[in-house]
Amino acid sequence: MWAFTLFVCAVASHAVLVAWTRTVIGRQPLRAVAVGLVAFCACVALFGPRENFGYTSFELTIVMTGAGLYVALLVALRVLPAARRRLSFLGKKKANKKATEKDKEKDEAKERPGRREALLRIGGGLAWGTSASALGWGMARGRHDYHLVEVPVKIVGLPRALDGYTIVQISDLHIGEWVGEADIARGLEMVTRARGDLLAVTGDLVDFDEHLAPMIAERIARIAPRDGVVGILGNHDYYSDAASVRSALSAAGVDMLVNERRIMRARDGGGFALIGLDDYYGLRYGARGPDLAGTLAKLTDAAKDLPRILLAHQPRQFDESAGQVALQLSGHTHGLQMNFAAVVGRMAQRYVAGRYEKNGSVLWVNSGFGVTGPPSRVGVPPEITKIVLVAA
Repeated sequence: MWAFTLFVCAVASHAVLVAWTRTVIGRQPLRAVAVGLVAFCACVALFGPRENFGYTSFELTIVMTGAGLYVALLVALRVLPAARRRLSFLGKKKANKKATEKDKEKDEAKERPGRREALLRIGGGLAWGTSASALGWGMARGRHDYHLVEVPVKIVGLPRALDGYTIVQISDLHIGEWVGEADIARGLEMVTRARGDLLAVTGDLVDFDEHLAPMIAERIARIAPRDGVVGILGNHDYYSDAASVRSALSAAGVDMLVNERRIMRARDGGGFALIGLDDYYGLRYGARGPDLAGTLAKLTDAAKDLPRILLAHQPRQFDESAGQVALQLSGHTHGLQMNFAAVVGRMAQRYVAGRYEKNGSVLWVNSGFGVTGPPSRVGVPPEITKIVLVAA
């Protein structure tokens, strides 16, 4: 269903681009080219080689965004005026207005299309120009503009000795073609500056190439804070090779929590329970997938009353965990990477980015470190989160 929807969007948006181009250049030269261009771009965007996914999705996003702006302009300049004229004509017909008034209205209607068509031709160029400029800026600058976000969270039952305990969260690094050494150095320097007690990596360490996992795992382990580094798997770790990614992280000293739990700082008033789940995509690759109930059952009787902090790559896990944990840390969404997409996305998705609360539990959705799909961020900067636990 997802692939079919994407295919329809690709065809429709490229068809709009071709239709606008034909109004500028003329119909005859583009009759054959139009069909070929739409079919080629749509098929490349959908079925192109995996390593070209960033390029094709970038092109598709530009065309889709521009097409959306152009269609909005088309509705404003052509569809709505035509509807108003029709309603006005019917109203005047009912009122038995004079024929001279009708003729005058028809004459005005004949004059307007020329001006409107000129505005549509210019507006179309501005629509795709704006789309390309915004996404181009997001590719050149926006995706490198790392932000450190500090989030205080009250935790009921947290020992007073741990008031102010900090967890630095990084998520969705997507190390690969678009996230390289310079980005790693810049982002991890900010992680070091955050001075956390614990570093949590909430999935998608690599984009598609598992051979990069040892390098980034070693870099992360090198900046481990006093309570170390914990990690979970994400869907892209499964797309590449989850076993290899997990092995590389474990070899570097990262404590991988795949449906596992740890008691942190037990000597400080009992500490808290840290729980890590497998990703939903594990089910497609023969793994167990997330098992919250089974993982909670592993807690000893002495630990069952401790406050619980959950690491789950996908925020939809919150539908099950709310009311059973004090805090869930997730990623996966990237904040949709573009703020205009996030506005639409919030209508369709419950959890996009930031803080959510339900049944006494708090969810924080990290906007991600890297990029996937279009290698661009517009109004949604890459994020490193500093979670500050507050005893309540």
